[in-house]
Amino acid sequence: MLNWTKRGIISCEKGFNSREESRKMIRVIRTDGLEILLNADLIKTIERNAHTTITMTTGEKIAVKNELDDVIIKIRAARIGIEEENKAHELAGYVGRAGRST
Repeated sequence: MLNWTKRGIISCEKGFNSREESRKMIRVIRTDGLEILLNADLIKTIERNAHTTITMTTGEKIAVKNELDDVIIKIRAARIGIEEENKAHELAGYVGRAGRST
């Protein structure tokens, strides 16, 4: 089940049906523990504070557990069309504070 908002943010219980749908989406973990997907094309800025803060083009700010470098890797992977996010992490040798390598 996907829960869409007008801001390009969704939370999901299941994956996407097609690869094309998921190509531009990145998976992050909000500070409250909810795993969400963001449209990488709608991210305006990313800041490193107490938590990593993602600002969407709509102005909405989302605090996430993922490290700044982790979010950047996810965006790059989405933009260059890597279907498996883990490949980018393996290349960078990175595991974020969110406790996941994906």
